[in-house]
Amino acid sequence: KDLIKISESKLVFSIGLQYENPTFIKILENNPDIKNVKLGEFISPMKFVDNDHQEHNHEVYDPHFWFDPIRVSSAIKLISAELSNLLPEESEYFNNKTSQYITELEELDTYIKNSINELPENNRNFISSHDSLGYISNRYDINAVHSIIPNINSDVGVNPEDLVKAVEIINELDIKIIFLENETSNKSARTVAEETGINTVKGLSVETLSSKKQNYIDFMRNNINIIVEKLNENYEQ
Repeated sequence: KDLIKISESKLVFSIGLQYENPTFIKILENNPDIKNVKLGEFISPMKFVDNDHQEHNHEVYDPHFWFDPIRVSSAIKLISAELSNLLPEESEYFNNKTSQYITELEELDTYIKNSINELPENNRNFISSHDSLGYISNRYDINAVHSIIPNINSDVGVNPEDLVKAVEIINELDIKIIFLENETSNKSARTVAEETGINTVKGLSVETLSSKKQNYIDFMRNNINIIVEKLNENYEQ
């Protein structure tokens, strides 16, 4: 059904930055009349930096920009402009809704900053399942220092060297928590946790909403609440 909807559309918004499934890309290639707006190309995307803090020379960008509400604001403005071009008679409606939503995103940004500021400064480091939280570390005073899967694509496998590296970093930086992602296989992360004795925390969603009723702002608040709550609990222990 999704494929049919895409093929019948005049306008499609995608993340870009090599994020979409090849099947999706193939459909667009076979339907050149569909305009595909790749949002990731317009929000000052971050170059992918690996776990050794080395920026890749080839053009690989982190697609997970939705973890920065201000970049999302840029995407919303672009979406509004494209919709207004498609339906000029509705442009006033789109502009009003955009202004309202950008205000909500600014409030979300403040909420995240205030929540993170509640954490002790020496307890803001953690590890995640894969490299999906770079934009949080970039915008806010918190640090996803490493990932079990050292790649922005969670489908990439883990080799023994990756596991050894994760264990070394956990011991070196005295990391206490691995945040497990709902969408990622966490077998390797649990192996590392057993090896090092650190805590695992479930419930983090990085690429999907938890239900049809959840919206983006709820999605972000839930993730931040989990991160802050569990880091605080760890500090108190």
